[in-house]
Amino acid sequence: MPIILSICIPTYNRALFLPQAIESIISQATDEVEIIICDNASTDNTAELIAAYKETFENLVYFRWGKNMGYDVNMLKAIELARGKYCWILGSDDAIKDSSISIILDEIKNDYDIYIFNRTECNIELQPMQDRCWLSNNESLEYNLNNKKEFIAYLNSATSLGAIFSYISTNVFRKEIWSAIKCEAPFVGSEYSHVYMWLSFSHQTCLLKYINKPLVMCRMGNDDLVKQGNVIKRFLLDIDGYLLMAESIFTDLDVQQAFLNVMQREHPWINILHIRRIAETEEWMDIEPKLIRYGYNQNILKAMRSKILTKMLLKYFKLEKRLNKLRKL
Repeated sequence: MPIILSICIPTYNRALFLPQAIESIISQATDEVEIIICDNASTDNTAELIAAYKETFENLVYFRWGKNMGYDVNMLKAIELARGKYCWILGSDDAIKDSSISIILDEIKNDYDIYIFNRTECNIELQPMQDRCWLSNNESLEYNLNNKKEFIAYLNSATSLGAIFSYISTNVFRKEIWSAIKCEAPFVGSEYSHVYMWLSFSHQTCLLKYINKPLVMCRMGNDDLVKQGNVIKRFLLDIDGYLLMAESIFTDLDVQQAFLNVMQREHPWINILHIRRIAETEEWMDIEPKLIRYGYNQNILKAMRSKILTKMLLKYFKLEKRLNKLRKL
């Protein structure tokens, strides 16, 4: 039977979590589904782990680099190896929810170019905590991202960067279109090459369907940069990466600004204030003009040059957040 869906797992030293990812696939996979695992020269027992799974699951392809090539090259290689008409990139510490593969196999019969769906956020033990929706709409919707009006409507309904593909595990896409796009050099090494690729689908007729269901389980608290204490570096991955994409991909200024506006929903003021609280003055002076480009209020940002005013503003926004919760009761 031909492969219809390739579930691609780029990985590095995730042997502790990989079994849950792989078993969540095998437990519900049909003969139309394959698993591609692309190993970035892991130093743990990933190779031995995969060898054991290959004995029980025939449609498993394992590729291992001789040295660590970085996330982007590893991820792009996983898609290159895929044989399916559609691909689903799965984080190696995530898992697919029960019945989700059958839902996707049924959905892709409708021949959309990209499917995006919600996630269930879990603790480090992969125990569910809450569902996260990417769009403010409470129903499944369809968009042509090549149509300016529809694309702006999509961006305006985005609740976070997840709607514009920051989270790899909630997107299924047509491989033929992906393969026709060249990932430009500035994005290889940004850790957001997958975002560049999916956004580039919009340069041609790109039919996207939003499935308003959580189909994947996301293991929270496992970000390597955050665990290492590099909170500002993690923040700048978003800020620098999405600014580069806005200016490289979108020539229409209305679309570009609607795209940039999503950042304010991903990082509201209370997040920005926490970043300023830990940032050195030199770091903040680099960050501030970038936030202005995203549309954050210039006067507030300038006031935040003062650590004292930053603390006062942080207290205000925390109080405002509590009051908003009370108003909803």
